[in-house]
Amino acid sequence: MNELIFIIHTVIIALFALGAMAMGQGALVAFTCSCCMLANLFVVKQITLFGLTATCADAFTVGATIGLNLLQEYFGKEIAKKTIWINFFLLIFYAIVSQIHLIYIPHAADTMHLHFMPLLGFMPRIVIASFSVYWLSQMADYYLYGFLKRTFHEKYIIFRNYASIAICQLLDTILFSLLGLYGIIDNIWEVIIISYMIKLASIIIATPCVGMSRKIYTLTKKTLIVLFILITTSHNNLCMEENKYYLECLKYPQLKAYLERNITTQNDITYNVISPEEQYKTLKIFIATDKLHHLSLCLKNHFNPNRYHKKLSLLHYAIKHNKPASITILSQYNPDLVPLNNQKQTPLGYAKKLNYTECITAMAEAIARKYNDLVIYKKHCGLTKHLIDPEQPCSKCVNELKTDLQWHFLWNPCVNMSDLENVIASL
Repeated sequence: MNELIFIIHTVIIALFALGAMAMGQGALVAFTCSCCMLANLFVVKQITLFGLTATCADAFTVGATIGLNLLQEYFGKEIAKKTIWINFFLLIFYAIVSQIHLIYIPHAADTMHLHFMPLLGFMPRIVIASFSVYWLSQMADYYLYGFLKRTFHEKYIIFRNYASIAICQLLDTILFSLLGLYGIIDNIWEVIIISYMIKLASIIIATPCVGMSRKIYTLTKKTLIVLFILITTSHNNLCMEENKYYLECLKYPQLKAYLERNITTQNDITYNVISPEEQYKTLKIFIATDKLHHLSLCLKNHFNPNRYHKKLSLLHYAIKHNKPASITILSQYNPDLVPLNNQKQTPLGYAKKLNYTECITAMAEAIARKYNDLVIYKKHCGLTKHLIDPEQPCSKCVNELKTDLQWHFLWNPCVNMSDLENVIASL
């Protein structure tokens, strides 16, 4: 009977870990800390599993570790590390208040104090042992999981969780049993063996749920987008088109942590490993929804400001939605300022056609600044399509920029900075 209860117990903890993750960072931190505190409370109860002596706390320890790994996977290393310190703080609080609870003199009619004494009397020793061992095992898990994540390039998430949890739980089981339970429970080595076997079984049952977490995480974001569609009508078509991408639903700190985890450097070239298609679609959503800080953050973390394949350029897209501020932000990250849409119009020409005055001004200023860099400061444009020609300045870009302004009657030849500023001011 205990074996069946144990399996159900472990599955419930794993499912609640996924549920907490779906609710967000705060819920997952609270779940991880709760598992740690419950493990310390329930560890003094001995049970029989498969004919051997065990405690009731092992599943909670594994739950705390799964929670920590989910935090590191989806919310960043710093959040996972902070959670460890939150756990320490709460364990100290728990140890202190449990002893204060015992100090109270019970009423003559009270019948519960005698039950609290054996339950909470060992808490200082257990908490100190748990405090020390948990710190060692969780820091080991933190660094080991991070190492495995880098080594396997964020692939094989189930294997990484199995390996990380199994190694760290062996360390945790041996140290905690000797420091916290020796002399309190019988057959300490039997408890160590069965506890570790139970934890391995818990890992086998629970860790596949971590593999499911990516689908659940994405599904949760889809749900948020559906709610956004139902509540907000101004961008319905956009959200329905892009609802399989979830970056736009992340809060700024979460987005920052996610983007930074996906930056890599190879052959002295730094780039973001997020797929170009997802970059393009995410930037479009931030443009349309006026999330300018998110837009800047993505571009700062090496998102491509140009079009994806032969789709509409991001500058055309910003003009289509009359977003001059987005045009200004995009222009700071060296986009192609004169790509053509299906009607063979440059972004400036498209803005002129739609008669969006602020977009015309933003595009003209961006082109003038780019021309200034190429002609006055003799810089290269840096565009991939022109890198085959190392001429300084990039004559192709200079001619294209000048022609675009001339074509739309905005060109006024300038040879120095003051003249250039006058041109921009006149726009």
